[in-house]
Amino acid sequence: MSLGRGGRLKLDMFTHPVRKNLDHSYFDTNWALLENAIKEINNHNASRLSFEQLYRTAYQLVVDKFGHRLYAAVREAEAEYLRGVAERLDLLPSPSFLPGLKYEWERHMKSMGVIRAFLLYMERMYIPNQPQLAPLNQLGLDLWRDGVVRAPRIAPRARALLLEAVARDRGGELVDASLLKAITSMYMDLGPVVYRDDFETPFLEQTSLFYAAEAASLLQAADCPAYLAAAARRLEEERARAQAYLCPASAPRLLGAVERALIGDQLPALLDLPGTGLVPMLRARQYDDLHVLYRLAARVPGGPVLVQEALGAHLREAGKALVTDPERAKDPLAFERDVWENLVDKAFAGDRQFVYTVNRAFEAFLNLNPRSPEYISLYMDDKLRRGLKGTSEEELESALDKAILLFRFLQEKDVFERYYKQHLAKRLLQGRISSDDAGMAGKRSCLTWQPGMGTAEIKANFGGKRHELSCNTHQMVVLMLFNDSDRLTTREILAATQVPDAELRRVLQSLACVKGKNVLRKEPMSKEIGDADVFSVNDSFQSRLYKVKIGMVVAQRESDEGKEETRERVEEDRKPQIEAAIVRIMKARKQLSHNSIVSEVTRQLAVRFIPNQQVIKKRIESLIERDFMERDATDRTLYRYIA
Repeated sequence: MSLGRGGRLKLDMFTHPVRKNLDHSYFDTNWALLENAIKEINNHNASRLSFEQLYRTAYQLVVDKFGHRLYAAVREAEAEYLRGVAERLDLLPSPSFLPGLKYEWERHMKSMGVIRAFLLYMERMYIPNQPQLAPLNQLGLDLWRDGVVRAPRIAPRARALLLEAVARDRGGELVDASLLKAITSMYMDLGPVVYRDDFETPFLEQTSLFYAAEAASLLQAADCPAYLAAAARRLEEERARAQAYLCPASAPRLLGAVERALIGDQLPALLDLPGTGLVPMLRARQYDDLHVLYRLAARVPGGPVLVQEALGAHLREAGKALVTDPERAKDPLAFERDVWENLVDKAFAGDRQFVYTVNRAFEAFLNLNPRSPEYISLYMDDKLRRGLKGTSEEELESALDKAILLFRFLQEKDVFERYYKQHLAKRLLQGRISSDDAGMAGKRSCLTWQPGMGTAEIKANFGGKRHELSCNTHQMVVLMLFNDSDRLTTREILAATQVPDAELRRVLQSLACVKGKNVLRKEPMSKEIGDADVFSVNDSFQSRLYKVKIGMVVAQRESDEGKEETRERVEEDRKPQIEAAIVRIMKARKQLSHNSIVSEVTRQLAVRFIPNQQVIKKRIESLIERDFMERDATDRTLYRYIA
């Protein structure tokens, strides 16, 4: 054996013949030389040894068929040495134990490297042909594992001191990270099973217990943002800890244990913390804290779903309170749709699942109020009537855009369309059309006679003073009655004009109850119009202007008769749409069951409205009567298309 280039060990091949009839003393004599060398190497006294002699001796023993005895003798000699190492370690005080273990481990591995050098022939030529024998490097690891690391008085002490050092590190004390890295690397070198069973499993168990206790302590403070900040900080610390002295494969398992203890197991309680949980953070628009919550929840299975469910439940509850409030329900801006969009972008990184949650919540609460389509149309009508008075074009467009966003969530879009057409028609008749109307009026429409939307000019005398009154058709009809009568009751005016009751009461309010425009006198004087109220010409009416424009009191909501009429028109409009959908489906499928038709029609029309199942059934019956389709002769729930 000699050193080759670069100082690497070079194997010299000898051609000594195999000697026969060797007595027992032959092996013992040669082994004594090698055994003494092993002891000197383990005691770091190898400088005076002749490694060429040792190599030749070991080589000759293998050649002379003593390879098995040589391997067994080496194993026993090293095991005996390691028993002494374990005894020395057991005597060390706790502060010196881990440094001593590290020192002995490094000495052992260095010694095995030297021993392997003169046993190189055995390792390369003999051991590979003996499947039951481990290579010398693995033999050294196995002996250290069984004789030291898993020795009864060493194993529990090493584990306890190692875990204690980690606990002190977590508590903020300064520990020797290089020492901990050396010990955990020793476990890794001994094999994944040793690392897992002797260190990682108890380490992860201690981690879970530690953070479960810390979570309970943090929760007592009942401060969700503070808890989230502490959890985020702890996760970063554990990531750095894993990088500093753990096996790379341990990092995901370590972080998983921390995430379960600090986040997964505590998330429901965190979300519900009174005063600081999810709902208070949403109300206070704590975007940064909510974003931390979002990032942490994403680290545990089912975490985002829990946050989404809590967010959706809060939004549905808050929205329900809005749509059931008689006043706030009329103002689409009260729903703060843009605020919620901004919150999802900032707090939840625009996550599509959170966008979906907010959208579904808006759809759920907005459709709780059957008048939502009417209110949205009224809001847009008011904005378009006012035009740019007191506002900029950008502000007007922004207000209309916010209303249109809510329109997307209406299930009865056709009801909105009906109201919008009515309001658009009134604006057209009153000359209050805007550019925004032009873009939104491109839907199919029909002309409907609106007798109250005409205009008229009346010349009248009030106590000798003449004025020209500009009013609508219904107001003119009422005023003309007083050419022939001095006093009239509401009932008499209603009978004479045949103006719809609710419309007439608004007409009378505009003529008698608006200061500066009260050309009629009402008895008794009040804003409400009763059936027995008496009206007469107000002879004391005064105005600085010759031409007086009589406006119309704006209806705050549609009358019951108007709502019923609008609903009837909507239902009539829906019938041909439902029939058209049925025909399309049957033409494509040729044959379908009743339930399949109902399901498919509902799916196709859901973008405009949710059709009633009874109405679908009636339209099917109508189509059967008109020979568009027929029932199966044996199965009455099965329909066939008639081409």
